[in-house]
Amino acid sequence: MAIVYGDSEPRGKFSGTPIHLWQTPAVMGAWQKHLEAYYYLQFIYKKGTASEKMQASRELVVCDRKIEFWARHPAFDKAQAATVNSRLKGQWKS
Repeated sequence: MAIVYGDSEPRGKFSGTPIHLWQTPAVMGAWQKHLEAYYYLQFIYKKGTASEKMQASRELVVCDRKIEFWARHPAFDKAQAATVNSRLKGQWKS
C-alpha cells in the first residue's frame, strides 16, 4: 500500500520521457508538490494506524530526497520557498 510514492520502481530507474531537469521552468511547482506530500505524510505518521505509520516513514525518506533535489536546482528561489513553507506549515498544524 503506497500513500504517495510507489514502491514499484527502484531508485534511479526512470522509465518516463527524459527531460533536461536543469532547464525545466517548474522548479517551485515540483518542490512545492513534494513539500505538500511531506506535510501529508507527517500527518499520516502522527495520526495513522500502525501500518500507515510504517508506510509513511518509508515514504518520508523518498520525499525528503526529492525535496532536497529540487532545492539544489539553480532556479530555486529561497525567498519564495520560505513563503510557501510557512503557508503549508500553517495549513497542516494539528
